[in-house]
Amino acid sequence: MNEDFGYWKDEEDEVIGTYMPPENDSEGYAENNVDGLNNEDLRLGFVRFVGTESGGINIYELIFTHVSMIDTFWGEHFNQQPASLCISLEPLQEYVSKVGKIRTAMKLNTIGECGCFSVQDAMDGCVCLAYQDLTHEEEYPECRLVLHFGETYEEVEHKLAQCRVHMS
Repeated sequence: MNEDFGYWKDEEDEVIGTYMPPENDSEGYAENNVDGLNNEDLRLGFVRFVGTESGGINIYELIFTHVSMIDTFWGEHFNQQPASLCISLEPLQEYVSKVGKIRTAMKLNTIGECGCFSVQDAMDGCVCLAYQDLTHEEEYPECRLVLHFGETYEEVEHKLAQCRVHMS
């Protein structure tokens, strides 16, 4: 495993997420409030496109915050419209409680790449944080992935599972 990253593990010692430790925090997130973190208390706050691996596999970070911070969740330029004008659009570190990572051939359009809306619009429920791009699909998929601000960790896991995507 990459030593530059920290790993969250579940009860069976399986890796369930990665983060960049604070001393290397230039491109990743350190989680806050690790002790006693319960997935039931997490809400989706932001989806960030990380990049594309060889073979066309897209990598996304799903950034969760504790339910007690969802109403104050914020990041620099979250009110900028359109969001795509911002170079480094991400939540403030203090709101990051857990980061899940997905690797998928599916292309997601994220609010950070949006040419019309701001992150604030997604937080207000006007638009979603991320949705499956159907531009190059020949048929409408059985399951279309759409992720909304404030969804529970369990709701997000369920949606991903329906679309056969695993979050680590």
